[in-house]
Amino acid sequence: MDGGIGLKFNPVAPGCDKYVDQCPPGSITLYCRHFEFSNLRHPFSLFVLNV
Repeated sequence: MDGGIGLKFNPVAPGCDKYVDQCPPGSITLYCRHFEFSNLRHPFSLFVLNV
């Protein structure tokens, strides 16, 4: 893995007509820029998941 989201997590890019609040059940929405600027890494803490 080159630092991206591993395929075992089944990452999916949303369609152009979707909004972040239209996330499928059992999934979470992540902003790529947030990872770049905040140095956020997987595995996520419970705090980050609850925020």
